[in-house]
Amino acid sequence: MASQVYERFYENFHVTQRLGPLAGLSWGVRHVAAFFVWQYSRLMLYFQGTGRYAPDELKRLRREAVGTLADYAGAAMAKAAGGASEPFWILGGEQPTEADFTLFGYLANMCYSSGPQVSSPFRLGDGELTSRCRNPFTTDLVRQHKPLVSYVERIHRKYFPDFKDPL
Repeated sequence: MASQVYERFYENFHVTQRLGPLAGLSWGVRHVAAFFVWQYSRLMLYFQGTGRYAPDELKRLRREAVGTLADYAGAAMAKAAGGASEPFWILGGEQPTEADFTLFGYLANMCYSSGPQVSSPFRLGDGELTSRCRNPFTTDLVRQHKPLVSYVERIHRKYFPDFKDPL
């Protein structure tokens, strides 16, 4: 969760300020409020520990974390017997656990929350990725791993069919 706060309110703060929750405020109030939100976020991230890392270290840690989650999802997908359309569970069981609820909620919020159109500085062979989120780096990391994308799509399709497909 701290990496999500870091990416939204520290790395991409100007996008969040202009098009995010502060967008409805008048110009002067928005900038004063934005300064306090940024300072508070920076201070809390420092106390939590995330703010003590250099930006490159944080990106490396995010890559490792998403890669590890993708490995778990790949192993669970290979173990699942439900077919190509049934959800599989991250710990490989037959029923969902708290880990599944947490991971699905985190991935769905991180990747598919509505926000401004943001271009990613990373390319995946077929051109520049853009996403309507405030976490472009982490979203691109997740979308590079087919097991994580499949995990979110399958759960969404089975348990939330009345909502618009986020992918």
